[in-house]
Amino acid sequence: MAFGLTATGFEKKTVDDIATERQNDLKSKFGDGILVGPGNEDSGFTNFINVESDREGVTWDELEAFFNNQDPNSAIGISLDALAAYTGLIRLVAAKTKNDPVVASCVCTGTNGTIITLGSVVSVVGTVTSRFVVLADATIAGGTASVDIEGEVNGSISYPEGVLGTIETPITGWDTFTFATTGAIVLGRDTETDEELRIRRTNSFFIAGGSQLDAIINKIDNEVPGVLSSFIIENTTLLTVGGLPPKSYETIVDGGSNLAIGQKIWDTKPGGIETFGDIPIVATDQQGNSQTVNFSRPDTIEFFLIINITVSQDFPADQDKATTDIKDNVKLEGEKLFGIASEIVNHKIEGFVDDTAPGVTFIQVLQSRDSGPPTLADNIQLGSKEKPSFLTANMTVNITGP
Repeated sequence: MAFGLTATGFEKKTVDDIATERQNDLKSKFGDGILVGPGNEDSGFTNFINVESDREGVTWDELEAFFNNQDPNSAIGISLDALAAYTGLIRLVAAKTKNDPVVASCVCTGTNGTIITLGSVVSVVGTVTSRFVVLADATIAGGTASVDIEGEVNGSISYPEGVLGTIETPITGWDTFTFATTGAIVLGRDTETDEELRIRRTNSFFIAGGSQLDAIINKIDNEVPGVLSSFIIENTTLLTVGGLPPKSYETIVDGGSNLAIGQKIWDTKPGGIETFGDIPIVATDQQGNSQTVNFSRPDTIEFFLIINITVSQDFPADQDKATTDIKDNVKLEGEKLFGIASEIVNHKIEGFVDDTAPGVTFIQVLQSRDSGPPTLADNIQLGSKEKPSFLTANMTVNITGP
């Protein structure tokens, strides 16, 4: 058998391969009577060969790892970063959710002359973990002051736009805090994982090729901060179809700031094709002229889930905590995987459950949209202007066993 680089890839020598090869070398030199190999485990020759084979095996392990790190499907960490860099991509770093001050700032009310200090903390009502800090001092004048905020920690921590928040840092004369209005939120993120970077690297190849609309989607998804997913509806006819004017397209985008999305749509817009949508944005062309483009935001569809599981003795003894963990992971992974116009696939949700807790021997997922309780185990296809929401309050986990 050939080892090393071959026409089918890299063939690694195992420790057993190395030991057998060395035993045969000694026998060819000194004859078959030499005490090595099976039946001679205690001989000095055999022990020496075993020690040296283990050492050489480590070298072959490193050679295999080096070979695999040239393959984007198996490379990890800094090796994957280097492969992505060849295509002009850099791993997305962790970022905090913030408001886009160009679109809108948050509003504080209170007594004139009151200073809202840098680092003051506000939160989403009823959600103590969704906390944000004020980025600069601001003085209330005329009863109000505008402030900009960012998340206290990295990650996609949302806030309700245009809604009152909770003041966590009490300041005399500061009465209320209101989050910035619709379109200003720029969602943060955790550091891009290896798997996410692999997917983005693969998707980037469609930017240079494929249809123009595919390229627009990939540009928006990969180059506009805070965008979670996007989808395009196109009307290539000379008639209005489904409310879409002739020769136009509508881009539906979840996440990201309105201005950044609008500018990217203009930068990638095909000539002679009009944009359509609920949100008009003024972008700037290469000559500095103002150009209006349109796009839309998706409708949020609540999903209701019943998750029936059968468990063994290996399932966590604290079933209440395990139930909470399952719900939290389904929400986290579901909203990450399923974007605009997705098909909500049951076996994917089953995978989220299986990844959460050991000892699960059977999983059945029932789902419904808009209202519950769910009764069917069928997949559900979202509309072209819809995105899913998986609230843990809309999930029921039924455990049988052990």
